[in-house]
Amino acid sequence: MTHRHPEDRIALSARVVVLLAAAACMPALSLESLAQPPSGEETVTVEFRPMGAESGDHPFVFSFHGKQLERPLWLIPADKEGPPLTPGEEFLRSVIETNGTGAPEDLVALWNPEERPAVLAELGDEQAFARNRSFYRNVERAGILAELRYGDFTVFVVVHSGVAIEDHVQLYPVLRSGEGYFLSNRLQDDPVLQFVFLVYEDRLAEALAKTRGAS
Repeated sequence: MTHRHPEDRIALSARVVVLLAAAACMPALSLESLAQPPSGEETVTVEFRPMGAESGDHPFVFSFHGKQLERPLWLIPADKEGPPLTPGEEFLRSVIETNGTGAPEDLVALWNPEERPAVLAELGDEQAFARNRSFYRNVERAGILAELRYGDFTVFVVVHSGVAIEDHVQLYPVLRSGEGYFLSNRLQDDPVLQFVFLVYEDRLAEALAKTRGAS
């Protein structure tokens, strides 16, 4: 089952507001085939069919550069037998840890410098800050289900679980710049991210639930 963050929680994954995007907000479209991914990345293709149809011709096909994992890449606790984490994955682990233990200034430092004044204003809500910290302190396991490359961003799809948390799947848009990796809200109105949030994230959550049921 997929759970969403309460709207008043300062989820440092960047809040995603569900909007119907106007045509002027649509990203540039290309009729060309998907380019070859950079070295070390994959082209992931996901097929969607009408509700109730498990097979048949003419699926809706969604493709991206990145990776989709058969089982979570655990960040917390660290999977000592797993592959070494990339710098972006290491940053994401620090994001989750800092949300549970960090002071407001530590949380602000995780964000894109241009967006820090707005984040700092949100952190002024002491109740929201406390709820956010309480959630992350209850996270006993957190693992990556997929990584989508999108322009200068990597969108991580992460599952969180714990005694007080049923599997909670959430997006973390991470911006890479010359200065390093940062959280950012720049994609909150992006229609592509809305699709990932509404459809693809649920697909991953359903697959995870089936895996749990089979184990």
